[in-house]
Amino acid sequence: MNTTTDKIARLEISDLENSSSSVLVLPLEEYLRENGDKALKPHRISFYQMVIIAEGEGNVWIDSVKYNYNSKSAFTASKGRIISFEYEKTPKGYVMLFSEEFINRNPGDLEWINNLNSFDLSVEVPVIRLSDAEYVELLVFLKKIKSEIESGSDYITEEIVFSLLKAFILIAERLNSRKAGFIVKGSGDKNYIFEFRKKLETMYSNSRTVNYYATQLGITPRKLNQLTYSSCGISAKQLIEDRVLLETKRLLTHTRMTVKEIGHSLGFNDPTNFNKFFKRYIKQTPQEFRELSKKTVNSHKKTDIDHFQILNNSDN
Repeated sequence: MNTTTDKIARLEISDLENSSSSVLVLPLEEYLRENGDKALKPHRISFYQMVIIAEGEGNVWIDSVKYNYNSKSAFTASKGRIISFEYEKTPKGYVMLFSEEFINRNPGDLEWINNLNSFDLSVEVPVIRLSDAEYVELLVFLKKIKSEIESGSDYITEEIVFSLLKAFILIAERLNSRKAGFIVKGSGDKNYIFEFRKKLETMYSNSRTVNYYATQLGITPRKLNQLTYSSCGISAKQLIEDRVLLETKRLLTHTRMTVKEIGHSLGFNDPTNFNKFFKRYIKQTPQEFRELSKKTVNSHKKTDIDHFQILNNSDN
């Protein structure tokens, strides 16, 4: 993990292979090798990402959480997440990337994917271990999608890729739900929830009041709370606070911005209030969280070095 930059780099699909495509399926080894400077450092993805590990082991950081991966495992990441890989030997597998524009072809498509647990920014999505049958099932779909992408660029191909992609996403969602124990959400009023999440994603640094977002949506604060409880099981206020906390953790972990600068960028004019806000939920000050995160990263790197030395010595 790298904390030497003051701003978190963004990775666009157009950065990969100079591609103009809005959906790509790439061998993971090739993706990491050719885009190592971007992929191995913490970067905010501007697309939806699904990764299948065929062979290899290591770690992937998703926001401020480290997950271990090994052969026949998989994970998903939504647009806006911060990702970085750690490994000694480059893993093999596939990575599929698709843009918001590609999935948003019909009314409700973007709302549909953002309401899935696999791509919900408020849900932690761990790396899941696949059985042989699950691994084959995902791989068959992925290779079919790759084949269709490479076959041509007419409208029929695009529709086939879109249909296969939706089926692939649903299979991944089912596996994630079974293995990660996600709670199935209630129905609620999905249009309002979707619009609330969209506004929250761009306005969380403007205001943390329920009234602000309710006004934006043209409903009462009470109605908004009822909808979030029904859909997500928590209040609108908690969703707002969770989004601010998520961004705080990202900036503390991946940048060298001062705590004061981070607080100011998230709408806290008083550093004391920012510290109190963070400590109320995390039980640590922002500085304590940053120092602990740094120790965790350094400890992991030292373990990797020691392990590498042991392997070298055993070879000699």
